[in-house]
Amino acid sequence: MPLSRTRIERQVTKTFEQVSALEDMTHENDEAWTSTLMPPNDGFVLVKHNENLDLRVGISMFHALHCLSLVRAVLQDIPSPTHRHGSLGPRGKAGSEHFLQKTHLPHCLMYIAQSLMCAGDSTLEPSWLRTDKDGNIVLHGVDGLGVQHQCKDTKSLWDAARRSSKGSIQPWGWKAGDTVESVFG
Repeated sequence: MPLSRTRIERQVTKTFEQVSALEDMTHENDEAWTSTLMPPNDGFVLVKHNENLDLRVGISMFHALHCLSLVRAVLQDIPSPTHRHGSLGPRGKAGSEHFLQKTHLPHCLMYIAQSLMCAGDSTLEPSWLRTDKDGNIVLHGVDGLGVQHQCKDTKSLWDAARRSSKGSIQPWGWKAGDTVESVFG
């Protein structure tokens, strides 16, 4: 009989909080943004390939935070939109520009960063290699493509969203730490 491995997920309770270093979109805050989200080695594990070369293995959470930092860098120099959209804003007011304001985008970036850190995907992502005609490695990097991740099954989240889009759900006596699974089963 083959051995089966049971994966035990360790979870911690983390309360999302205001992190001003993650909301400040100025270039003066670039270092604070990076130091808040990334370790000094940018989240890579170095693995010896041979006597002359260590390959980087990416940790998925840091890879995602690196990508988020890239989005931030691009957005830093884009002027805020001046036209109105017909989307619903806070409290459902049609035509609200709330989601277009410069204050909301930094909030969203701060929230996404904390969400990714909360998920803490620990999947190891191996390097891809480029070799010359003699088989010598001339370039390597980590892009995470083609790597299998052990992820939370989000079917219950999709099901709950689909169900509630068809009609309001009943209150359930909300308490801190509630999840889709704890409320809907």
